[in-house]
Amino acid sequence: MESKQQIISLPVEGMTCASCVARVEKVLKRVEGVESASVNLATEKVTLSFDESKTNYDQLATVVEEAGYRLVIPETQQRLQVTDYGLQDSEISTHHSPFTTHNSQ
Repeated sequence: MESKQQIISLPVEGMTCASCVARVEKVLKRVEGVESASVNLATEKVTLSFDESKTNYDQLATVVEEAGYRLVIPETQQRLQVTDYGLQDSEISTHHSPFTTHNSQ
């Protein structure tokens, strides 16, 4: 299987202290395919380097959630992963994300 290295920064919700940062980094680094995970408490973001052929956004979000926090996945990645399972756009519910702007009238 070919390595597909990805580096991305994603928001993490629910962290309040240095222990939270350490816990999020620890659980992410345990995931097969994650090369590095660095959390910044001030910006509430994690910078991840991982191999997409060994893990995916859903797996990363699951381990963070199991640790008591929330990894915010870009909507485009949610759509790509869901369509990989054969669902049509009409079957995919719309999710609000900090990566999408919504006009209010």
